[in-house]
Amino acid sequence: MADIETDTKTGVVHDEKFDEGSNHAPKLDPYGFPLRPQPTDDPLDPLNWSFFYKFFVLFQAAFLAFLGPFTQAVINSAFAPLAKAEHISPTTASYVTTVPILFAGISPVLWSPLSNVYGRRTVFMTVGILGIVAHCASGAAQGWGAILTARAFMGIGTSAGMGIGAAVVTDMYFMHERGKYMGIYVVFVTNGAHIATVVGGFTALNPHLGWRWCFWLPAIIWAANWIFNLFCLPETLYHRDNRNGISHQQNTSFRKLFTFNGVPLQRKVKLWDFTHVFVMLKYPSVLLPVAYYALSFGVGSVLFAITGSAVFGSLYNFNTAQVGMATGLSTFTGTLVGELAAGPVSDYILLLNTKRTGGEQKPEARLAAIWPGFLLCPAGVIIEGVCFQYRTHWAG
Repeated sequence: MADIETDTKTGVVHDEKFDEGSNHAPKLDPYGFPLRPQPTDDPLDPLNWSFFYKFFVLFQAAFLAFLGPFTQAVINSAFAPLAKAEHISPTTASYVTTVPILFAGISPVLWSPLSNVYGRRTVFMTVGILGIVAHCASGAAQGWGAILTARAFMGIGTSAGMGIGAAVVTDMYFMHERGKYMGIYVVFVTNGAHIATVVGGFTALNPHLGWRWCFWLPAIIWAANWIFNLFCLPETLYHRDNRNGISHQQNTSFRKLFTFNGVPLQRKVKLWDFTHVFVMLKYPSVLLPVAYYALSFGVGSVLFAITGSAVFGSLYNFNTAQVGMATGLSTFTGTLVGELAAGPVSDYILLLNTKRTGGEQKPEARLAAIWPGFLLCPAGVIIEGVCFQYRTHWAG
């Protein structure tokens, strides 16, 4: 998010609330409230881009986020043949997915601060090169240790889309509409692993390909997408005073947004940029949603992808293609419906709260939308465990 930046003893202050003391009349949203953030009059300001161009850029950022878990999880359906080839147990074989997930989860602590200074595009493209190399190394690696090492670097190289993709959404969209577009983005993030199991299942089952192509296929897709982004993904970071819409930068041309200096360097990276995210955890309004999202994503998505891949093969004697469909199609359907509905509901809840408070937009008002998932997610996990324990029909 291109926020106003004010140097303090503790770091950088971000504020999108309209400055009531400004001499400029506020630009209003469709409901008559001041836009947050206030856009500039610069046509190169991402907030001023056309609907279709914003959506084109959103799709690229979302697809990058999709490819992270997708490329990590294509191998999920092939734990059995991988375990046989490397002389390990299927449980140990699952490390080929959990290791990159671990490193992909840690890496955004670096990418987010760097992207706030050097730009989103620079981080996307630079980190993406490591993703290409690590994907190829995974496919060529000989030996279990070499595979895991390559997969660790692959997790780092594919983490930028998941780590800063949401920042691209906030760069382009106003607060009152972010729920809907963030919902579209999250549909891609969460469904990457779900679709991957289906693709990986049929790939590993093909006698002309085998489980190693569960590494090579993602490498090809990732490299092709990197080339597409090189020519089509612009810089979305923009320096402005979000409270009154005054630009803090002068872009000379739209073409410059497709270079690696599309945003002017206004300050140096500080240690605080990497540590302030942990300080924010002292606020319950930050800590609790973070914990909730982490648990929901881990238990509701990653857990089933890992355990389901092992259980459906051993318990129901499914081949790799059947494992992929059993674990991927159900989670894809539920996530698609849930995320596409959650975004607009979140925006509507924010609107109701804004009207109730006389125009004051409080982002934490969106938290009321979590309650359906708060009940449904643990219920689904319990049902899954009971079905596996009592060996019910595979449909549950």
